[in-house]
Amino acid sequence: MPDLSNKEHMDRLKKFSQKISRESSIPKKLVVAGPGAGKTKSFKALLDAQPADSGVLVLTFLGNLKRELERDLGHASSVFTFHGYCHHLLRKYAVLRRGLSNDFFYCPDSLEIIREDWKVLNNGEPPDFISPLRSNLKNELTEFYLDRSDYYDAIGFDDSIFRIYHSLASEPEIDLSYDLILIDEFQDFNKLESDFVELISSLGPIVIAGDDDQGLYEDRLASPKHISDLYLAAEYKNYELPYCTRCTKVIVDSANKFMQECEARNIIKNRIPKKFEYCPPIKEIDSKQYTFIEVVETSVQSGSVNYFGRYIEREIRSILPDDIAKSRSEGFLTALIIASNPFRRAIEDHFRSNPDIELQSSKNDFEPVDRDTAIRKLADYPKSNLWWRFILSYDKPEGWQEIVKGSTSKDALIGLVPDEFRNSVLEEVRGLRSRDRADKTPQPIDETKPLVKIVTFEGSKGLSASHVFIAGMQDGTLPRNPKEPSHIDAKKFYVALTRTRKHCHILFSRNLGGYNNGKPSIFLDWIDDGNKRSLYADKTYFNN
Repeated sequence: MPDLSNKEHMDRLKKFSQKISRESSIPKKLVVAGPGAGKTKSFKALLDAQPADSGVLVLTFLGNLKRELERDLGHASSVFTFHGYCHHLLRKYAVLRRGLSNDFFYCPDSLEIIREDWKVLNNGEPPDFISPLRSNLKNELTEFYLDRSDYYDAIGFDDSIFRIYHSLASEPEIDLSYDLILIDEFQDFNKLESDFVELISSLGPIVIAGDDDQGLYEDRLASPKHISDLYLAAEYKNYELPYCTRCTKVIVDSANKFMQECEARNIIKNRIPKKFEYCPPIKEIDSKQYTFIEVVETSVQSGSVNYFGRYIEREIRSILPDDIAKSRSEGFLTALIIASNPFRRAIEDHFRSNPDIELQSSKNDFEPVDRDTAIRKLADYPKSNLWWRFILSYDKPEGWQEIVKGSTSKDALIGLVPDEFRNSVLEEVRGLRSRDRADKTPQPIDETKPLVKIVTFEGSKGLSASHVFIAGMQDGTLPRNPKEPSHIDAKKFYVALTRTRKHCHILFSRNLGGYNNGKPSIFLDWIDDGNKRSLYADKTYFNN
């Protein structure tokens, strides 16, 4: 294609985005779009085309994507993660709850006590309960899991989806119709979630978006096959969003070259064909400023000589105030650090007490249950089987296994525990009520500090930053097997690279302090020499 003017590029960008919303008579649409291709803007165009009182449901996989979509689309739709939506339905419709009470608990950590129950009741190591749920299989494991969940009156992630799927399939009289259903990140859905989408696709016009190149969660039984099957399905019309409005030209070119290498080497097979193009009207200024990917070799990296941390800190300190202000005002990170352990821990240690940055922690949708949490919950729910069971698990008083065995009669745990133990725990609960709670007044945020987050490769999904640092890029780390790189390792690097809005730094070392001395990642060879710039960081470099 000949070079286009900025106006021609913008006209093409609007055409692709508006085409999805204009073809309103098509009930099932699939949008295949690469990283930063403007899915949220396309979703917004779809919402803007709806009448003001429309019922719109938006579902996504990741919590941080949910927060982004809620910020941009929440005024005109209901935005949920998948398990959040199922939690919502269980609260709303009594007929779907079945063995649960109206006031059931949302407690993903209940999995751990159910595993311990199996060990006690069956005198053996607990099986994998989650895989059958995610595979949408009804068997003795899912029956045991749901039975114990009912006893504890608690739900978690996968079991809430499993419950709702099978309840809706047998309760067709519940009206869940919508004027529009939007599904994001479909490549990360497992069979249960994919089956659920198929079930609700009859409830209203549906638009599903995803990218098979970014599927990282096969460890939770997600499969890119689900989106590939939709792409080939006759009932879905396929759309594309070819422009990357996030990344600079050097990132887009390098990402495309990397995927070409993966296909040529048969590492990634059966890709959905898609365009992933640089967008000059939006990224031209940044692209002229940042023309290289920095490939940084440090002379050493270890716990005592943390050159990865020192290099990253040095670069973050050089970020201009305007750059920091822009990232904060537009709702993305100033800097994103992506690494596997042990490098991630070392970098976290380096930054943990740094007063000059705001280190953003990962947000959970639930509170992990430690003993103190269980005691506090008992203060509010003194007869709850769930919180008494957690106390049993932590304290393990004499005869606790027999108490668990006795709970299969469905008798309340508070009546099964010995009087002395029950009284001591309740005394602790009464003492808790009289203690002063810690001051939880939120601290003021210093908007002049760079906003930084340190994550795994999988944890980088749904994030982006002006400056991205990918640390620990040695053979043996990524990819794990340089002779036969896996498709998951390739996708991890592709996803990490395309988090970049402006400048990307890739760090490796041949001297890892005895951990694993080796070579730079073979993936770095698949970036054109003209798109990368090498730097060697040793003691002399840091002393200058």
